[in-house]
Amino acid sequence: ELYLNRYGYDSLGNESDNEGYKNSTKKPVFLGLYIQDRFDWRGLVVNAGLRYDYFDYKALRIKNLNNPFDPDTLNAADKILDESDLEASKKYSRFSPRLGISFPISDVTQMHINFGKFIQRPDLQNLYVGYDYFEARNGAGFFSVFSSPNLEPEKSTQYEVGITHQLGDFTSFDITAYYKDVQDLTSGAEISPAIPVTYNVFSNVDYGTIKGVDFGFTMRRNKNISASLKYSLSYASGTGSYAGTNRNILWKNASGIPKTTSPLVYDQRHSIIGNVHISSGKGEGPEIGGFKPFENISFNTLFQLASGTPYTPTKPYDAVTAISVKQEPIGGVNSANLPWQATVDVKIEKSFTVSDKYKIVPYFWIRNLLDKENIVAVYEGTGEANTTGFLNTTAGEQNITADGQDYLDRYSLLENNPKNYGTPRMIYFGLRVSF
Repeated sequence: ELYLNRYGYDSLGNESDNEGYKNSTKKPVFLGLYIQDRFDWRGLVVNAGLRYDYFDYKALRIKNLNNPFDPDTLNAADKILDESDLEASKKYSRFSPRLGISFPISDVTQMHINFGKFIQRPDLQNLYVGYDYFEARNGAGFFSVFSSPNLEPEKSTQYEVGITHQLGDFTSFDITAYYKDVQDLTSGAEISPAIPVTYNVFSNVDYGTIKGVDFGFTMRRNKNISASLKYSLSYASGTGSYAGTNRNILWKNASGIPKTTSPLVYDQRHSIIGNVHISSGKGEGPEIGGFKPFENISFNTLFQLASGTPYTPTKPYDAVTAISVKQEPIGGVNSANLPWQATVDVKIEKSFTVSDKYKIVPYFWIRNLLDKENIVAVYEGTGEANTTGFLNTTAGEQNITADGQDYLDRYSLLENNPKNYGTPRMIYFGLRVSF
């Protein structure tokens, strides 16, 4: 029982509102209000908005993280959190302005500028902790990163500027540059010095930046054809990609927590998306035997090409059967990248009017038409999707010697994880009915 983070439940796993201050049910209050106004004058368009956010976690938080068990230090060694060691969590309220401006530069060119402040509450799983669980795990020889109601909301500022140019009656080109600064991101951090022992909690220690430029070409429907093409060049860097980024570092050596930025796990340098849509309306298309088989039909092709996201290379380790492993990096944080990915999707549908009220649309949809094997995850020890490299280590060879071919076969089967690959070719037949 003592090792269960059971706030809101009794010791038997039943929901309960009577578990005292250590395991009380969490009932947070979140409020968001938004107002916006639009102003137009001689081609100038201004969209101005203001958002108000209010966060109340409705929880008790530790008063002094460096001395959680009795701030007066007299009873710090008893490792019991009394009510006097806790206080109500802080309430947060903030106004976030948003501003968008667009105006013509010429008859065929428009500029747009956007600015915004944003705030986001931390994930609830990183906010709340049962305090008998905290007492039992703190200093008990188990590695833990405790959730904490001391967390503040994450904050970001976004800037965007772009130009849209009309190339012809049906075509346009757009270029947009953007920059996003994110502060107070959640990540694990060591509380040191601390009485009676150092420990880890989720804290607002990470930050990051996302910047890039998008190039877009659009062709509106002309003679049954419309198309679009977009290329994105982006950079995402920071000290942590998500709340659990630093878990292994804290486990091995808390002093190794990154102080400088590196590529984030979702840093995708290049992305290309293209779409071609061919459609016909009622009565359109060639007539064959008094029948127009290509009327009310549409053909859509979507292709996507993207560079691989980064990962941190390590020494080979047992990533398949081991419950807990301390990974040993052999390169910089997220210094290697997955392979490029490419897909082509095709969808064909035709509309049939049954009556004035009913219409049926059968469709045929193929995802990953070329059946391209896209690798979406790899083992950090090899950079490959189908092998961990563990079987070639001393420990792996010892396991093969001890357990024989059966172990080798089972391990090889497990490490070739289908989750490391993207969607294979998939064919769908469907029918939509509208009335």
